[in-house]
Amino acid sequence: MTKFDFRFKKELVLLLAFMVACMMLAGCGSSKSGKSSSVISVKADEMIDDYIRDQGTAESKYKDKKVSITGKVLHKDQFTNSNDYLLRLAYKNAGGRDYFIDIAVPSEKVEIVNKAEEGKFISVEGTCVGVVPQDKPTNIMVQIQATKVNQ
Repeated sequence: MTKFDFRFKKELVLLLAFMVACMMLAGCGSSKSGKSSSVISVKADEMIDDYIRDQGTAESKYKDKKVSITGKVLHKDQFTNSNDYLLRLAYKNAGGRDYFIDIAVPSEKVEIVNKAEEGKFISVEGTCVGVVPQDKPTNIMVQIQATKVNQ
């Protein structure tokens, strides 16, 4: 083997290693930066069923994650412990407990609540807070902090 063959093989191996490293870095960057893959799309009825089936698993799946949720507005109200408004998208009674999926809308965006009609479907994007403790322990309220409604 000549010095030329050895140097050529060494450079070829380094070049291939560099190309593999670049492809791996490019692949990792694209999967993390894809915004659509980081948002969980769910129907309100599916989410409430997940919480009824297994609250711990549902919390792992949704809590502190961005969600895009759709559902019919069942009720509009204002939270009793803040100035924020709520849009209720799901309600079920199961096992002696009342389960709710409530969208929290900041008070400065009250026009969103005013435009929402009970009985009409809406879509919401926001962060799932998870189960919020209630005065009545049999009330299981899952809250989503809205960032977009019908947009």
